[in-house]
Amino acid sequence: MELQQTIDKYYSRKKLADSICKYQLYYQIGLGSVVLESLGNLELTVEKIKKLNLQINSQLIITAINEIILEMAEENDFDKLFDQQLKNLAFVQMLSDFVNADKELTNPKQFAQKIIDRIKNNTFFDYNMEQQFMADYKVVYPNMLENITNEVASGIKANMLEVL
Repeated sequence: MELQQTIDKYYSRKKLADSICKYQLYYQIGLGSVVLESLGNLELTVEKIKKLNLQINSQLIITAINEIILEMAEENDFDKLFDQQLKNLAFVQMLSDFVNADKELTNPKQFAQKIIDRIKNNTFFDYNMEQQFMADYKVVYPNMLENITNEVASGIKANMLEVL
């Protein structure tokens, strides 16, 4: 796919809503998984997530989408690569946010490297996380689509085109 076709497709209202929804879900589901792994207790995990109160920066999502498109738009299997890269970027950002925010985490570099290795090897996003993702996506996507208007999508696309 050529760059302009890719931009037109991925900056449409529906595709932006889809990408933003996926990124947010990957981030949140991944966060639950790493906090649970760090604590080993579900009740403490819920408390820790509330305490950390990590927020996803919308601009980081748009930047991630831009980077993927600019780096990979001409690849033959771009759609598959896009989804995988979006997932990985969400997980890496989540992990970075978590490690930086959790001052009680023991051996943060070692813990982060272990998770990074699993992300790279496509073993982090397990069956249970995938099931949670699919269930949550059905609920979150319609709300996201409602919030991403054609005007918002056009503005994001215009900003992307300025980068070129």
